[in-house]
Amino acid sequence: IEKFRFADTNAVNSSFHGERVGPQIRSAHMHCRNLTQRMALVVALAGFAGSAYSAEESNALKDARKGDWITFQVTATGKEKTVSIIVTYTVIEKDEKNVSLKTEQKLGDQVKASEKKISLDQPFDLLSGKEGADPRVKIVAEGKELVKLGGKEYACRWIKKEADFDLKTTVNIGGKKDTSTIHNTIESQDWIAPNVAFGGVVKRKVKMNSETTIEYDLQDQGKAK
Repeated sequence: IEKFRFADTNAVNSSFHGERVGPQIRSAHMHCRNLTQRMALVVALAGFAGSAYSAEESNALKDARKGDWITFQVTATGKEKTVSIIVTYTVIEKDEKNVSLKTEQKLGDQVKASEKKISLDQPFDLLSGKEGADPRVKIVAEGKELVKLGGKEYACRWIKKEADFDLKTTVNIGGKKDTSTIHNTIESQDWIAPNVAFGGVVKRKVKMNSETTIEYDLQDQGKAK
């Protein structure tokens, strides 16, 4: 049995101002007995962080074509453990108004796939899966940096953002529901390069209360033939 402890993620059913953002996430210790559970842990944390931290002003899929794909390594780091999965996004259909996106999450020989239809008339952030911009997210710094990933170099511009929000959590303990509100500070930094698909993000690093970190690193990409 492997133990994981992540900061301020103690909701079995969580709401971010009424939005469900963190199903099956627990504080203190999370016991993960198999690859499927470890995969679910990373995906849940990545979604939790991203759902509170999307401030994109454009749609990452606006220039994509059917058959385009991109792969990231997603790594969740807590106080006691680091877990990584491989996530691949593929455009399976596209018209003037919508894109159908397939997401495959892989850990070891375990693969989980899902599909989602996304409207092109509003902002969309690929890595968090969040549609629409959040006015609470503020850009606090920008710069340029050369990033090396997978034997390649990317001339990137980077953007650092911050957001503060209150997370209402409800935990069922012994048949009784315990509800509390936790204040969270999230910091995010994106490294963006030209000629990279789906919005250009090469790398993203998200910190939740300086204790839980989610990192996305570009592995590979391809275009429709």
